[in-house]
Amino acid sequence: MENIIYNRLRIALICITLLAGIFVASCDKDDDNGGRIELYSFGPSPVLRGNDIHFIGENLDLVSSVVLPDNIEVTNITVLSSSEITITVPQEARPGLVTLNYKGGSITTKSKIGYTEPYSITSISPTETAVREGEEVTISGDYLNNIVKVVFQGSASVDSANFVSQSRKEIVLKVPKEAVSGKIIIEDANENQLYSDLELTISQPVLTSFAPTLIKAGNNIVISGVNLDLVSEVIFSGDSSVVAKDFVSMSATSIEVVSSAYIQDGAITLKAYSGVEVVSTESVTTIIPSGLSIAAVSRYKAGLEVLISGSDLDLTTSVQFAGGTAITEFTYDGTGITVTIPDDAIDGMLALNTASGKSASTDAIVLAKSVVTDITPNPVDANNDITITGTDLDLVKSVTFANDLTVDVSPESSTSITVKVPMLATTGVLVLTMSNGGTVNTSAITINSPDYCYIPILPDSETEINSGKIFSIDVVNGDALTEVKVDGNTTSSFVEGTTMYVFIPSKANGNTDLTLISATGSISYTISVIGVSSIETVIMNETHDLASWASEDAGGAFRLYKPSFDGVQAGSILKFYFTVSATPGKMQINDANWGEQAMLEFSDAAQTSYEMELTQEFLDQILNTSDGWSETATIIQGQNLVISKVSVITFVASASETVWTGSQVMPGDWSGNIQLSADLFTSANVGDVIYVKTIDVLTGAQGSLKNGSWTEIAAGTDYFDISGDFELTITADILTALQSGGLIIGGHDYTATEVSIGS
Repeated sequence: MENIIYNRLRIALICITLLAGIFVASCDKDDDNGGRIELYSFGPSPVLRGNDIHFIGENLDLVSSVVLPDNIEVTNITVLSSSEITITVPQEARPGLVTLNYKGGSITTKSKIGYTEPYSITSISPTETAVREGEEVTISGDYLNNIVKVVFQGSASVDSANFVSQSRKEIVLKVPKEAVSGKIIIEDANENQLYSDLELTISQPVLTSFAPTLIKAGNNIVISGVNLDLVSEVIFSGDSSVVAKDFVSMSATSIEVVSSAYIQDGAITLKAYSGVEVVSTESVTTIIPSGLSIAAVSRYKAGLEVLISGSDLDLTTSVQFAGGTAITEFTYDGTGITVTIPDDAIDGMLALNTASGKSASTDAIVLAKSVVTDITPNPVDANNDITITGTDLDLVKSVTFANDLTVDVSPESSTSITVKVPMLATTGVLVLTMSNGGTVNTSAITINSPDYCYIPILPDSETEINSGKIFSIDVVNGDALTEVKVDGNTTSSFVEGTTMYVFIPSKANGNTDLTLISATGSISYTISVIGVSSIETVIMNETHDLASWASEDAGGAFRLYKPSFDGVQAGSILKFYFTVSATPGKMQINDANWGEQAMLEFSDAAQTSYEMELTQEFLDQILNTSDGWSETATIIQGQNLVISKVSVITFVASASETVWTGSQVMPGDWSGNIQLSADLFTSANVGDVIYVKTIDVLTGAQGSLKNGSWTEIAAGTDYFDISGDFELTITADILTALQSGGLIIGGHDYTATEVSIGS
């Protein structure tokens, strides 16, 4: 009934406003109120607190606040139009005049606002004593038959369907277990609410004591108090807890629980269903292993076992040696713990860690160290092997030469190590570094530097070496170089200053042998070659330190985008170049919506790249998944990896081999030429095509193709007209001429930029 009256009043007010507007407009169409704020009417009044009241007038959208008695300012204003605004009447509002504030002034109503209260609360029983969950509470008043919900403090509520009884004058209901002390609220079907003046006191748990106070993780604790059957959870320090369903027993005066393995020293907290928490005044003290001793042995060395005795050893979750990481793999037989000494352990005490975060320490132990007795041969030529003899040499992980050149080693025995002397090593003392970081110095060793040509620093993993291309690298003693072989076959090469240039044949692919031959000796290396049958395209070329799952903003996680995979076919390779900063390194590959596509782990700190085959399923997922705002194909994240480059390797059915690049001008007087040696055509076949790329071709330009004897290599090739690039198909006779004398490319009035052989 009240809603009907209110709606009719609102319609009437709006009609009055419209009629007033028509009246003003009919008097003077070209005039308005000059932007003044005017109030014509407001309503409904009386209004039920918690409901909306409307104000009708002109330019009311400029009102900044509405002040209700007694001085209750409302700034949450709903603007329906410039001529109508509404506010919600607060529960504490009183009868009286209403003021509308705006910039530069205010308007006060001529009539007072009033309130209607169709239902009321006159009393709540009981209020003299506390009630607890399940006990009945009686609310007395008027029109309580209109109430659909009673809300307690703590947001617990009881719907009318669950009332014990309900009439116009009275509601009887049971206290829910989530209720807390305070005023109650009654609510009608329109969500109008009325607060009680009286407060209801709700009983809560009371903790008086617990036993024992010195506890071993996993043992039982008995808690005593009042109203303990209202407890939903027992919480221990260290964020370990036990919920009610897992209590050993529970009554109004006692709770018995099994303490968590992760229990820590500190107070006990009881959490009631109401959310109220009760904290004990006493603290739990947890037991840790004690009376520790280590069985005496002749020596302690990485890889050997130690036996630890003591009390309460079953609490141990990990054993930690000085300088080492926590070890969770050990044996406990009921009386002692047996654990293997790790490689990274150093002299010092052992700690037995518990799940509670506490630990107990043993006496210190002294570990065995490597001892060197001899080095042979001495003197030694660089790039030759030396043998280091002694004791406990199996602890050694690397040998460092006098000029800070470090070589990693894997000793085959405890008495000797064989290590190759680096090419740049110099005379001096060697430093042997053990796996725990300790070092041992040897006596000096004399190292003779080689007089043959060698590469001082091999190319890193990011250096691309392509078959069919010229590869350049710095060398020492370059003037001694007489020949270079790739996979056992001689190839063209030359040295300028300290840089050697080598042509990598098209047949080379993957791990390839590179041999430098001098009159006084030779040396071989293994290089990684990208074959001509594959094309590697770099799609990301910046450094991202994934750290420990670092975000994109922190420079860790990064994205690869869909355009980088345009036209890429299943069977292609996605290659990552990286450094493993700590093991294990982890890389997670996700689609644009962070759906995991692969989780990779790298345990070898020496690994520098990883190749994964792009399946059709993977390509479909990353190309057809959208985040709705970017062209993201994949998102890469992880830990302990520094990724510097990502590429896509595609494969082609045929390829061309570049045998020369540059800029050779062919003047009008025929004085320019390119001379290609016979070894460049070792892998050529009948049917292959020689391509010559050109620029700056003038009118009347001509090309010329001759053999090593300066005669035409085939009929009609002595000279011929050109207007751009030109080519020659290799016949059996041409192949014989090429492989015996090479090829001379000449002509006039153009510039050659590249010569290649295509299959």
